[in-house]
Amino acid sequence: MSNLRDINLRSCDNITDTGLAHLSDGSVRNLQVLDVSFSSDKIGDPGLVHISQKLIHLRSLSLNACSGITDEGVIKISRTLSCLRVLNLGQCNKITDKGLCAIGQHLVNLTNIDLYGCSLISTVGLEKIMQLPNLNLNLKLWQKDQQISSNSNQSSNQC
Repeated sequence: MSNLRDINLRSCDNITDTGLAHLSDGSVRNLQVLDVSFSSDKIGDPGLVHISQKLIHLRSLSLNACSGITDEGVIKISRTLSCLRVLNLGQCNKITDKGLCAIGQHLVNLTNIDLYGCSLISTVGLEKIMQLPNLNLNLKLWQKDQQISSNSNQSSNQC
């Protein structure tokens, strides 16, 4: 399995942080694409710690609707998964500007991010990730009545 590059576990509701630990410790160290979307609350920050420590070649990580994920897990993967180009955090409703600031600071190769339904983020975090040079951003269902300004004085103070 050392040649395996893509694992799709989308909607496999028995996947847990422990399962991700076993997957990460296995022979898939060269994995480039991992989709564990829609695992409800069974995947959280401990699972992201395992991913960030072992699957350092990931280019695409989909965590859509993994409601156990917080800023701490996002910060961990942001600091270690430097090859990441695609990140799906849609419906991860515990993500805030703190997580987005880490993404904007560390994931310089990111080209696509999905923040669909992430209602705790504000223009502060968005302005930080919008500084990434090649980013395509999905903000569907982001329910804030604020304008995004690339020259805001707020953003540097709150990240």
